[in-house]
Amino acid sequence: MVIRQVSIADFPTLAAMYKTCFREPPWFEEFTTEEILADFEKISEWSKTIFLVAEIESRVVGGVIAYDLKQKKEVDELVPDNQSTIYTAEVFVDPHKRGYGIAKTLIFTHLALARIGGFTHLAVRTSIEQPIIHHIFCQILGAVVVAEQNVVSTKVLDGVPQKLPDKRIIMSGRIPEIVLTKTLRAV
Repeated sequence: MVIRQVSIADFPTLAAMYKTCFREPPWFEEFTTEEILADFEKISEWSKTIFLVAEIESRVVGGVIAYDLKQKKEVDELVPDNQSTIYTAEVFVDPHKRGYGIAKTLIFTHLALARIGGFTHLAVRTSIEQPIIHHIFCQILGAVVVAEQNVVSTKVLDGVPQKLPDKRIIMSGRIPEIVLTKTLRAV
């Protein structure tokens, strides 16, 4: 597996993968390709954005997007000690390539780059029904749940958009030294 910086040429593949991943439970969300591409372009222009892809045999199989927490105001206000905090906004992996450690590798790599770039803390928000992100960030990286949000989001069930409640958790903590040693050892 190769982890590298995203290129604009990756955007169409990543947009298709993103659409597929977020149609699944617990999200059931629908996005247009144009919406996703516009978000990718906008986020890529922010300073301190880390946007990486995972490749296996020259095929993009996953992505991670992270940026300064100050860009995500509704989360920033809920995170204590949010000085120098990298916010992991998106982690997504091709459904056919899950279970191989791709998400974990993307997370460790972007956190190692964030640490090298001066970030000392991490934050992420996810659905309470997304156990893999909770496991990686809390059990492996030592983050703690610092807030919960009850939100209403549009979910598409059986082709019908519906406004439904969703509980989100926000996790935060210091970026542990282990991300540097494990990531640099793997390089």
